[in-house]
Amino acid sequence: MPNLVQLDALWMNADLLESVIQLQHLERLSAPRMQGSHPDDHSYFLPLFTGSSKITHLDMSDSHLVHDRVLVQITRACPKIEVLALSGNSCLTHAGLIEWCNGDLHISEPGSSSAQDPFLAQPNLSLFTTSLTSINFSNCNKIETEGFEALFQHSHRLQDLNLMSTKVGDTALEILADNNKHLRSLVLTCCAAISAQGLSRILRTSRELESVSFMYCSRVSAMVFFQQPLWTCTQLRELRFSLNKRHLDWVENGLSAAESASMVAMAQLLDSGNNNNNNNNNNNNATGDASTTTTTTQDTTGEIHMMDLLAEEGSEFHEPLFQHFVEGIEIPVSPSDDENDKETCRKSTDSTRSPLLSSPVTPTPPTTIQQYRQHMILAQLYRQIERLTQLRVLDMRDLHLPLDLDSGLWRLGSLSQLEMLEWTGLQAPLREQEVAWLTSSSGGSSSEEEKPLPVLRQLLIKGGCGMSNLERAALQAGRPELDLQLIQVREM
Repeated sequence: MPNLVQLDALWMNADLLESVIQLQHLERLSAPRMQGSHPDDHSYFLPLFTGSSKITHLDMSDSHLVHDRVLVQITRACPKIEVLALSGNSCLTHAGLIEWCNGDLHISEPGSSSAQDPFLAQPNLSLFTTSLTSINFSNCNKIETEGFEALFQHSHRLQDLNLMSTKVGDTALEILADNNKHLRSLVLTCCAAISAQGLSRILRTSRELESVSFMYCSRVSAMVFFQQPLWTCTQLRELRFSLNKRHLDWVENGLSAAESASMVAMAQLLDSGNNNNNNNNNNNNATGDASTTTTTTQDTTGEIHMMDLLAEEGSEFHEPLFQHFVEGIEIPVSPSDDENDKETCRKSTDSTRSPLLSSPVTPTPPTTIQQYRQHMILAQLYRQIERLTQLRVLDMRDLHLPLDLDSGLWRLGSLSQLEMLEWTGLQAPLREQEVAWLTSSSGGSSSEEEKPLPVLRQLLIKGGCGMSNLERAALQAGRPELDLQLIQVREM
């Protein structure tokens, strides 16, 4: 026993911790749901951890005994901690994290002594001087975002973070992205305070990110997929997200007055460099040559919209500001081979594309302005996802959009490593065309390797629309290895 290096003790009583901590070689201690009668005695843990300086992995989740002072004492007594799991500790607050990072702890607790703890008077080991690489604060709902801002400001080596159901905000995520360039996994499920602003900073700067989850974040909308630059986390292996219903307002009603004003302002910035040239062209064409027109349009307010250059061919619908809103300001006038996925509602013209990465049908032009907007949103969503060619798990929830071939479903054919795919809340059922695409091969061969999503083993469709019994039978016959589950879907 004296040479024990790892101990897992669920529901351990705190009174037993004294004998456990005397194990001088202990490196990993897992003691979740610790019980005891010392909730207000913040000095109780100090002598227990002072002889355990070799601990590198510590799990004290779901314990009412872990207060702000206890957290500081443990981390100072065990400076080699790399993995710290404190999920579900309702006694931890942002004040404790702030004081922990700043080095001066002045936290008043009921029944605490007014005299300063001698141990707390020692120089602080701020986070960036420790070996912390993994932190789990999930369900610590008394920590406001200011605490996470301090935590991430002093953390430069974090790789794995679980912040599920916390109050972390956009500013904290921006600090996290700026100070930690080696993030590998990030769980933000049920974080109500974050929006596309902070999340986009993570997705566009964390090149080593392998797993990210932002499901059921009420302020995160489809905007996280919009705009430029594209995500840089192309090594993602697991992507789980859900969309709130904000994009349904955009589909039905277009941009709000505030959003339109914002887009007009960006369009003005984009076109400001061309105003002088356009004025010169207008002067040169003052002779009234009706056959000569400029490539941009100008309205009565003098605003020039270069986005008019990107009007959809063969479609009577075109909203420059909405396209600007979805695709961003870095849209080239003539899409290159790398950028022709900006096209919507029509087949790609890139002859070098693999047959599996080209639309197997001739897309039908939208017949309503709502369909046009849906296609714009889906095109940008697919444009982000299809670049994540290392994905193994793709979980798309609360979509409320039609995932059909006309809308670009075929773009997922680039995900040749995908093993599990989940869709929740489909607006329209999968039709014969989609099933035929999933069971087809590029050269008419039945070879599994040449089919779209060749290693897909599980397809879950939950809520919303699914597929008819006929299409389900055809899919199961064409891909017998596929575990197909339809859960609480509407009857077709």
